[in-house]
Amino acid sequence: RDGSFRRYRFAKSLTLWGFDRATWLATIASGTGRPVPKRTRRIENDTFLHLSIHPEADATQHLDLLISDLAGETFPTAVASGAFCVELHALGRADHLVVFVDCARLADRALRHPECDNARAFLQRVSSVKHNPKSLHVQIVFSRWDYIIRHADRAAHERFLDATQADFTKRFGASFGTLNFRRIAARPENGAH
Repeated sequence: RDGSFRRYRFAKSLTLWGFDRATWLATIASGTGRPVPKRTRRIENDTFLHLSIHPEADATQHLDLLISDLAGETFPTAVASGAFCVELHALGRADHLVVFVDCARLADRALRHPECDNARAFLQRVSSVKHNPKSLHVQIVFSRWDYIIRHADRAAHERFLDATQADFTKRFGASFGTLNFRRIAARPENGAH
């Protein structure tokens, strides 16, 4: 919103209202005490938000992005059904796919394996239904990283995540155009990222 993002600038959007609706409850102006973004509904699975950006150095070279935000409730159905994945037009047309893996669940020894298993199963499903999986660039984001860095057993959890990342690379590194990993803290406190 301040006009810059890693050498790119905002050019325009045909769906500013969509971005505003999605983020309204995370703003001070909404009057909420804590930022609580609105959840995506299943009916929105095949809708897109538009964003146009340009390199800082050349305002004439616009890059148009169509962003689909699949509802979290869609994920179990997508893992369970190849036919459902085929019907997701957003998935069929995607050039980039971002899969979020929740570190709050990874920090819980009872929930960590189902979380990783679901992400693996989803990526296997995507590689089997995508006509040309080599054209798809995949980012796996370990979200809410602050749950790991603040945990009393941080080192053990980081080793688990390193092993998980190595497993994903072994299984899917050759399946997609690119496979990258990110670790992002949701709401870092005390400057921890």
